[in-house]
Amino acid sequence: MDIIVVSMLLLSCITNGVESINGGRPPVITAHPSTQMAYKEFDAVELPCDASGFPKPQFFWEKDGLQLNTTNDFVRDNSSGKLTIKKATAAVADGVYQCFASNSFGVAVTQKTTLKRAELSTFPTAEAKSFFPSIGDKLTLNCTPPPSYPAATIYWGKSKPGTKLQSIDNSKRVSLDYHGNLYFSNVLKDDYVEENQNYVCIAEQLMLRTLVQGDDRIVRQPGNDSAHFTYHPPALMWSSPTTFIAIREQTARMKCIFSGNPTPTVSWKRINNSPLPEKVINDSFGQELVIPRVNVSDAGLYQCTGNNTITGPFISHNFTLTVEAAPYWIHGEAPKDINASEDDTVEFECSVAGSPNPTVVWTINGRPLSEAEPNSRRVISGNRVKFSTVEKNDSQVFQCLASNHHGSIMANAYLFVRAEKPSVLESLPKLTKVPEEKTVTLMCRMDGAPKPVITWHRGHDKRPLSRHRFRILPTGDLEITNPDTEDSDMYFCTGKNKFDEETVHGELVVRRKTQIVQPPRSQSVNVSERVEFTCRADTDPKELSNLNVTWHKNNQPLVIGDRLVIDRARVSDSGTFTCQATNDVDTSEATAVLIVKDRPNPPTNIRITGCLSTRAELSWTAGEDNNDPIVAYVVYYNASYDPPEGYHVGARVNRTSATVRHLRPWANYTFQVTAQNGLGTSDRSGFSSGSCSTLQEKPHSNPTGVCTRNGNPQELVITWKPMHRSEYNGEGFHYSVSYQRWSFDAEVGVGENMSKKVYNSSELVVKNQEIYKRYRISVLAVNNVGSAPVRGNLVHYGYSSEGVPTVTPMNFRHDNETLNSTSVTFLWDPVDDSPEAINGRFLGYRVFFWRQNFPDDVRTEDKSINSPADPCPTADDRGQRRVRSRRSSSDSVTLTTHRLWGGASIVASAVVVNGASTGDRSNTVEFDTPEGVPDMVNTLEVVERGAHHLKIEWTVPLEVNGKLTHYYCGYVGAPNRTHMCHVDALRTTAKIHGLSPNLTYQLFIEAHTSAGAGPRKYVYGTTLPLSGLRPDVPKIEEPELGETFAVIKWRSSVHAQPKNPASSFHVEYEIKDSKEVNHSEKETQHNWINLTDLNPGKQYRVAVVASNPAGESSRSEPKEFILGKSDEPVLHSAEQNLWWLILLILLFLLLLIIIIILCCIRHRRQGKYAVYEKEKLHGCNTDTTNEEPTFGEYTKSAVPTLQAPQEGSMDSIIKPLESDSNSLAEYEETDPMKFNEDGSFIGQYGGQKKEAALDQNAPFATIV
Repeated sequence: MDIIVVSMLLLSCITNGVESINGGRPPVITAHPSTQMAYKEFDAVELPCDASGFPKPQFFWEKDGLQLNTTNDFVRDNSSGKLTIKKATAAVADGVYQCFASNSFGVAVTQKTTLKRAELSTFPTAEAKSFFPSIGDKLTLNCTPPPSYPAATIYWGKSKPGTKLQSIDNSKRVSLDYHGNLYFSNVLKDDYVEENQNYVCIAEQLMLRTLVQGDDRIVRQPGNDSAHFTYHPPALMWSSPTTFIAIREQTARMKCIFSGNPTPTVSWKRINNSPLPEKVINDSFGQELVIPRVNVSDAGLYQCTGNNTITGPFISHNFTLTVEAAPYWIHGEAPKDINASEDDTVEFECSVAGSPNPTVVWTINGRPLSEAEPNSRRVISGNRVKFSTVEKNDSQVFQCLASNHHGSIMANAYLFVRAEKPSVLESLPKLTKVPEEKTVTLMCRMDGAPKPVITWHRGHDKRPLSRHRFRILPTGDLEITNPDTEDSDMYFCTGKNKFDEETVHGELVVRRKTQIVQPPRSQSVNVSERVEFTCRADTDPKELSNLNVTWHKNNQPLVIGDRLVIDRARVSDSGTFTCQATNDVDTSEATAVLIVKDRPNPPTNIRITGCLSTRAELSWTAGEDNNDPIVAYVVYYNASYDPPEGYHVGARVNRTSATVRHLRPWANYTFQVTAQNGLGTSDRSGFSSGSCSTLQEKPHSNPTGVCTRNGNPQELVITWKPMHRSEYNGEGFHYSVSYQRWSFDAEVGVGENMSKKVYNSSELVVKNQEIYKRYRISVLAVNNVGSAPVRGNLVHYGYSSEGVPTVTPMNFRHDNETLNSTSVTFLWDPVDDSPEAINGRFLGYRVFFWRQNFPDDVRTEDKSINSPADPCPTADDRGQRRVRSRRSSSDSVTLTTHRLWGGASIVASAVVVNGASTGDRSNTVEFDTPEGVPDMVNTLEVVERGAHHLKIEWTVPLEVNGKLTHYYCGYVGAPNRTHMCHVDALRTTAKIHGLSPNLTYQLFIEAHTSAGAGPRKYVYGTTLPLSGLRPDVPKIEEPELGETFAVIKWRSSVHAQPKNPASSFHVEYEIKDSKEVNHSEKETQHNWINLTDLNPGKQYRVAVVASNPAGESSRSEPKEFILGKSDEPVLHSAEQNLWWLILLILLFLLLLIIIIILCCIRHRRQGKYAVYEKEKLHGCNTDTTNEEPTFGEYTKSAVPTLQAPQEGSMDSIIKPLESDSNSLAEYEETDPMKFNEDGSFIGQYGGQKKEAALDQNAPFATIV
């Protein structure tokens, strides 16, 4: 070591002169190892060490005070001083290490590091110990942990062969001391171990990832213990040392473990009546007091107390805490490095403190002062080192080591003596522009050793600075106070020392200062209003092009320009706006304040300060008023029976407290508050903290709407309007319902007065009562406090449920004289309308009628005889008596309906109606209505628009009332002139031609039967304007081909939505490679044309030409196809013709047989049609009478319920489901050369049955 240090010092003497001129720096430690380190045997160990400096430092290590040579065991990193022990063992690695970094200016050292092998010994072997505590007794299980480095973690567990170790969790009752002993404050039955189970102490070494197990401890229940629970007063089982010293900035711990049953609770305090430090932590379930980062103010007396509140008395234990300190830097500042010039005087100070006071030792370049070369200019006095008149060879590194018995600290501080010519550190720029009257500093900072002397001159002739406003600062900068334009010039700065001098220069330009000539004005606006600020500025003419105006809000930049506009102002826009004018030389500012007003923010911190039986007292914190004063608050309340958003106004006040009165009993109330100012009302606040619960009271009122309703027969159903939850007023709320059978004819009771309690319902169903009897009823509200007071008459009269009428209308018939396509009059004999016959209140009759072919489509008409009376009068209103019709029994009852179907076979019947049900059906009547006019078409819309045509599309009427023959479509022209066109009944589209461009037309369509025209349906459509463009190009679709014909179909446009559709189309066709082009007729309605008389087997080319009245046309892309081949063999022989004849005869015979069978079946069932049986075959439930429509209500979907016939044949039951009108005529083949609207063969659909009421055998027609 001595040789190395001397070598370094000699090298310093040789090179210091050169390096001090060229620059250098002593070594500074930048990385070092920890003061304590452990390792796993045979692992590689790294000790970091690195340093900065110039020249680059060289590194070496010492171990146990001796220089460490690099061997096979020790390897040092080439780029740093890091030391690696490749395979660490105790013999090689254990020891104290220190790293040294040196260059020509000195030696820096790290703190010493102790390196030691990690280890964990085993527990000494001993016999298992057994303990037999009673339940409730205290118990201590001792543990002597084996030696370990680093310290092992100690815990306990239950061990049993063949099972996993069961760890013991620490708790308030079971805890560990600092040595690993286990304490039970009281023993529970669960603490006893099972057979072959033991308590064991575990020591775990985390670094080695291993653990060892101590001796077994057996805890069993004594043989004579009755397992009774025994109380024990608190007693101290263990405590940490009573008097102890804690080290400053470390953690102080005190712990008390108390026994007792029940388990004592541990509390802590300071004995001098001062509070515990705020930073303390109660750990280990309150048994341990932890003081992190302890300091001198934490010293004193502390006390722990154990108390279980049952057995008493409490037990206390005191601790005395003394705080001392390992050495530490005062104000956290270690000795500082010093860069000095020759002839300077420097001083190093090692400012340390500690308790006890630390000893300070100085070393130089890692060696004791006794080994350093004597120097009369260096004086060491305690913790100070002073160097006078330093020389360039005095560069060295000092080490300050401070220590006491609690520890030590060390720091390096170097002295670097420099000898350098002046060099520029920071210079004034080439050009500096400043405004007049603003003090300017021209920077000139130079470095050198000795420190250069700075002088300033101005102008190229380097005139001295004579004006009093010029001052050279200690840094070398030139300060010019209140400059004016005459100060504009070139300025020179010169730095000089004994080695050389250095000069820099720059130009100063002084401009006229910038000014705001039109500042913005402050404004106050409402939210969402428009705000505009204006700011105009002036500056030196030479800088006018550089002038910019920018805006800032609360010092945050916004926009550039002399205007600032806020379109919809918000409250957050309020603030101070600054207009800043700058020209890159100076800046001028003006400010304006914007106040944006809005409705206030919601109040906060809603508190319930008082809760009484019928009122609550509240207070809250006002929210932001958003720049407009709050004038009022509104308090809302919500009770537990309200929905979450069901809030009610409770109070209006102008302060931040209120009393809400008239609260309902037995409810939990929460509150919200809104604030109001001149601009509106805030949102609601958050909910109040907590709730106000009011006391119970008896109900204040009884239910209303007491009545009876129809239920099942032989039931009395009493109903009432349910009371709201807010009216319950207490627990046990229910209704007390009383009822008594009451005479129809006299105001006397017939039976016993009954009473029942009803919970959670608003009706009472009483079974086994006679049908339609009168009752006297009442309902009271009751809770656990009492019943509601009786106000007024609570008694009502009601009736038990009605039954099914027992009478049926007789001699039901229709008046043929009144029959037309939509109306007829029905007649029947009146029935016995007594309550006994009606089984209820007689309301009247209901007539059902339907079409034979559509038995599911039923219509009804009601004949009212008696209107419903008040169902539940009070006792003050005696109510209805028996209701009897005044009609003579000889008079017929009549009913006229105007809702028949035209041209249909109608079936009808009648029933009796009471308040609950209908009786059995009467006999049925059948009749045919003459054909009527159809309804309006169901829908109508314009589906295509051209300049000269409009295309409409519709759906057939819902009710045809016969058979459609045709449609008339057209439009209403001016003046009120109607233009019409005829449309075949099977069509649902039509094009209306001859229209003018860009006009709106009122289009119509009306359906016709043989009885006449139905109502018109109108739609408006607007033609396209004349565009001068050719019509859309059509697109040919796949044609339908025969041997001699082809159906050519197309779409009006190649576009998905036509833009300019044509009015008419025709087809150009030719045989491929021929020169003869044929033209079809023009088609104005359909998008298809049938080409006939074509040559079989030929290849044709076709194109569709679209035209409009203006003469423009467009031609589609051509399409080619080949008709059926003409060279296929054709049967012309007599034998082939004979087979065709035989086949046709057989088909004719089969058809004749089928017709004869159908005629026979029809003949057998004529006059014996049974509606009841047919409905059953159609799935109608004819036996249900309780699902009738309400009297007077029209229903279209109700199924007629018919009385089963008394006679009928089996044929009437098994007849087919189809209508009698079905025949082979419906499947008759049609002309194959006729086509549907889409261009497909009509003939191919000829066998399909139509549900619409159209004439199936009518000839197909086209538009005329």
